[in-house]
Amino acid sequence: MGAQAGDVITMLYQWSGDEETKINTVLKPLVDACGLVIQPESTRDQALLDTKVQAGTPPDIAFWNVAQLVQYQDKLFAMDQLGAHGDSYADFFKSQGTVGGKWLGLPIK
Repeated sequence: MGAQAGDVITMLYQWSGDEETKINTVLKPLVDACGLVIQPESTRDQALLDTKVQAGTPPDIAFWNVAQLVQYQDKLFAMDQLGAHGDSYADFFKSQGTVGGKWLGLPIK
């Protein structure tokens, strides 16, 4: 919500190969419709996410483990603050990404 055409969205995920191709295929209609620029980075190294967060340059979107929701709960924006509509998701999906009463993420895969 609020992104404008030409905005760069940084994204960190653990996928490569076919999985990376598939996530980019899923995102392509959003990118095309909104004119966003996705800047992806793929790694399986947890230390990269930790380093980015500690440096104050976290990715806009991280596809990572629930453990990181707990680890960074004080640094994350709640999903509803970002424009996600909780009533669009089953409680099963929201509960897995809720930490300390804040809805911080969604399960994937």
